Amino acid sequence: MSSRATMQEWWAMNGKIFRFMDLPPELRCRVYETMIGEYVWPGIDIITSDISSLGCRVEFSEKLLYFWDPTRNRPLFQQHSPATLRLASRAIQEEWTKTAWESSTKHFLSSSWIENLIPKMRSIPYNTLRRISLGFDNSDYLEALGLKANSQDGFALKPHHRWMSDNGCLELLSNIRTLYHLQLHFRIFPPGHPDIYLYPWGDPWGVRDETGYSEASCQKAFLDWFFTLALEHLRKIPRVTFSGHVKNSTRRKWEAIFEDERRGTRHAMTDVIKAIKATPVQAL
Repeated sequence: MSSRATMQEWWAMNGKIFRFMDLPPELRCRVYETMIGEYVWPGIDIITSDISSLGCRVEFSEKLLYFWDPTRNRPLFQQHSPATLRLASRAIQEEWTKTAWESSTKHFLSSSWIENLIPKMRSIPYNTLRRISLGFDNSDYLEALGLKANSQDGFALKPHHRWMSDNGCLELLSNIRTLYHLQLHFRIFPPGHPDIYLYPWGDPWGVRDETGYSEASCQKAFLDWFFTLALEHLRKIPRVTFSGHVKNSTRRKWEAIFEDERRGTRHAMTDVIKAIKATPVQAL
């Protein structure tokens, strides 16, 4: 017996069949939220508020760690998503689209996507930028600060691109007035992981050979330096959280600092930043 026939039989027995639009709007929105998932992935070609521009959740292969969001899912676009409910009527489509844009966290895999999409998302007639999640690799997090490692300087200014900000996307994000929550998701490949050879550029200071890395950077040191360099931007955002490959000691330290900043206690980082940037590239 099909699932539809089973449901019809159940409704005939209990007499509780009802039309979806008879539900209160709050319950309909909860249905949409459950189907859409916590995170959506704005598409690189986004122009309008059409939900087809957003990716929804799906369980994904553990081998492709790089493409996970913080809930261990990856984007699933319209042709395979449960978004067909929105096609039932114009009213449902309007509710679905508004819910998808406003209730979800927008997850981005690269700083270039941020700089391409944010200006376009600002023109959408919904509160689209209240919650944002970043899932960059470490090199891209460094570029989000306007910096890029090279063989002579571990903290060189990133090369100029006419379609990207020289100062990095964190400055752009920190100036979004509606942004309430920024989540930073960190991912590194453990030694021997097969993807380390597919994405060798993810470590800004790793020692590379013809097969990938022969020596990886210290994640604890990277995160401490990143948060120090990023604090001037992150302190402008009401809520900052982080997940993924973050040691407990790093988490405790920076959660306390962010809490101090929210309460109005400023942490001066000028001298620390000078010392970080003065680190010889050979010592990174």
